[in-house]
Amino acid sequence: IILVVVSVSFLALYEYLLRSPYMRLERVVVMGVDEDLKEELLEIAQLDFETSLLAVNIGELKGKLEKHPWIRSIDVEKHFPHTLTIRAEKEDPWAIVAGEGLHYMNRWGKVFKEVDECEPMDLPVITGIPAEGEGREKPLNTAVLVLSTLEAEKGRWSLGHLSELHVRGEGSVYLYYSSLPVSIKARAVDLGRRMEDLKKVVEHLSRTGRIRMAKGINLEYADGAVVSFRKG
Repeated sequence: IILVVVSVSFLALYEYLLRSPYMRLERVVVMGVDEDLKEELLEIAQLDFETSLLAVNIGELKGKLEKHPWIRSIDVEKHFPHTLTIRAEKEDPWAIVAGEGLHYMNRWGKVFKEVDECEPMDLPVITGIPAEGEGREKPLNTAVLVLSTLEAEKGRWSLGHLSELHVRGEGSVYLYYSSLPVSIKARAVDLGRRMEDLKKVVEHLSRTGRIRMAKGINLEYADGAVVSFRKG
């Protein structure tokens, strides 16, 4: 009998708190995103300011908000008696994957959103990635490795000047820079230690006036680089 009375008392207290104005949701704080995205998240949340803060299902709300394509992660906390805090981490596009349309990719190799016409496109374009399936992860990881290697480079070799990264099978990649008329072929895992060799080759071609005649530079040779030239 005592257990029944205690259980009923707790249920009555919980029901009272759900209806009590002393626990009503009155304030939602969204942190980590700009005003436009904040408004979109609040619209998705569809929070009822007539209900108790106790009644807010954090797991369900988190799941709804994380479906937004620009959201990487969401953390939701209740601060009694009246405040709900939403901390959001926005996706940061690192490159654009070209295939069936154009999609943003973050620095962890996650393809997270199709690129709209009004959105930024001044990013390296990655080609050679399968549209879907199990064979997609490995070339994406290869692309991440190359971009990570080039992130430390400055000037003409920086990511800002990289126009296209084409990923081939077996870890080979082609680099196309806006500041160079040649394609650069290399092994992704070797690119970091071959960058100085590449710079020396390009410097030599520029100094001798043959850079415009060059078609490609192949760095996949262990003891040097091979330069191919255009006919004529």
